[in-house]
Amino acid sequence: MHQMLRWFVVLVAVVILGAIGIVGATAARAAADGPAAAPKDAPKDVPAAAHKAEVPAPANPFEARLEKAKATYKSKVDRCKADLVKDLDAKEASVRAKGDKDAVDKIKADRAAFAEKGRLPKTVSTTAYETRMSQATDELAAVYAAVIRELVKQKQDDRASALQTELAAFRAGGEIGWTDLFELAEWDKNDSPAHWKRDADGGATVNCGGAWSPLVFRGVVPEEYDMEVAVSRLGGNDCFEIGVVWLGHRCFFLFDAKGGSGIVAIDGKADNETACRVPIFHDNGPTKLRVIARKSGLSAVVDGKQIFKFTGKPERLTDNNYNLAPGCIFLSAAPGGSFKVTSARIKPVAGKGKTGEK
Repeated sequence: MHQMLRWFVVLVAVVILGAIGIVGATAARAAADGPAAAPKDAPKDVPAAAHKAEVPAPANPFEARLEKAKATYKSKVDRCKADLVKDLDAKEASVRAKGDKDAVDKIKADRAAFAEKGRLPKTVSTTAYETRMSQATDELAAVYAAVIRELVKQKQDDRASALQTELAAFRAGGEIGWTDLFELAEWDKNDSPAHWKRDADGGATVNCGGAWSPLVFRGVVPEEYDMEVAVSRLGGNDCFEIGVVWLGHRCFFLFDAKGGSGIVAIDGKADNETACRVPIFHDNGPTKLRVIARKSGLSAVVDGKQIFKFTGKPERLTDNNYNLAPGCIFLSAAPGGSFKVTSARIKPVAGKGKTGEK
């Protein structure tokens, strides 16, 4: 028994000494060979900042500056509007605490008009709001002007002209991204019939005199966009029309065709799911017609209220192909109507195409 124990102790000692020898030999080889090579894909020892993903520089730093200024402007406008609504809310709470029903109704009407039409309220002071909005507008306009100057220096005249048009629309309406459609109309060419006349106030009048009369706008229509037209009826009882292009297919938006409105045509039919009978034109100023084109569908909005929407396949849309260039948008009036168009503008939202491209 003691003999076996002695042999076991000797065996353990041999194993331990052998292990120590292996480790020592390995360390010696490592010291002789130098540091082990890192795997090919191992990151190099570089400063931590260098591990951050590199952000590619904008193609045009001046355009990047303008986009940043637009975002800043929108943020300031949103804050101004929110603060004015807070003033209305505080005023309503004050008069409501007094039980003044008439005052509450006036404030509610002011709030709705401000939200839907941008009309300034009369029940609270708007001096601070107007001052801040004016400052924000001037700041963005200054960046526009600076970028336009730089583009001219770089001989990018077409882009500079497009931004000049955008700046003019911004100054007129206080909103960015809109393009005046009348600036894209070929007034002196065949696609602009004599039935249309440009007015001294910047608007236009159409009096068809018994013939269909489209005013066509040059340009590539984006996949998603908003179009807004302010229109007043001057006479007759036939419709005003907007030629709409949606995902490569064109149709007509008809407004007040002897009381009826809707899309012409869907599946070749004028009487379809968008047909409706709602009041469109009135005597207290122009009606604001808005086309909303998104990948999800087409909508018509009149004075802030949606009157119809189409969400079917684009292939179902057809027009009458009145020898118009494919893919163009236009305004027109039916032979039995005459209209005053105070303004017409378009704003790209998403997708390929740039309004105003030839």
